[in-house]
Amino acid sequence: MLISEKQHQANCENAQKSTGPKTPEGKEAVRFNALTWSLRARNMMLPDEEPGEYQKIWNQLEEEFQPRTHAERHLVECMASAEWLIARLTETESRICQTAMTYEALLKLLERISVQRARLDRSHLAAMRSLQQLKKERAARPENSEQASVEPAVKAGPRPVAKPAAKPAAKPVAAETPYVMSPPVENQPVSCPGRTDTR
Repeated sequence: MLISEKQHQANCENAQKSTGPKTPEGKEAVRFNALTWSLRARNMMLPDEEPGEYQKIWNQLEEEFQPRTHAERHLVECMASAEWLIARLTETESRICQTAMTYEALLKLLERISVQRARLDRSHLAAMRSLQQLKKERAARPENSEQASVEPAVKAGPRPVAKPAAKPAAKPVAAETPYVMSPPVENQPVSCPGRTDTR
């Protein structure tokens, strides 16, 4: 639909008046508009943190790993969250070192930060390994391989029906005759005299 030159001019003038929210409430309402994808990023942001900085981390990881499924995007988000929190810990560590406190208290705080950083590093590494494994499995699926898409599968013909092997003919069983002991012979020694049994 075409509009008149007068309407177009009015639209341009009105657009110059729209410069975004002016009040603190309005600015707070739109501060997360830069986030294009992240389930937990809004909850992670502190009041003085800039969502656009988190979005930069997300964009870099997305460009590097190119997630395609929801599970892959979730793992990219885990990596982005870990990197974001590690950066926050680094800044916190710098602030702690600039405060006036006893040496023992400083060491305790720095040790706690070190433990948290190690956990985040492990979380980041585990997410990256899981993501690489998912991508490897996705690439190995037959529908993604070029050969499977170019060459149709050859249908195998029906298998020949194997005939059961003939049973060998049973041997005829002779008629059983009862066992009869032979009669004793006279003058036949029952044992050999003079020989001792060596069993």
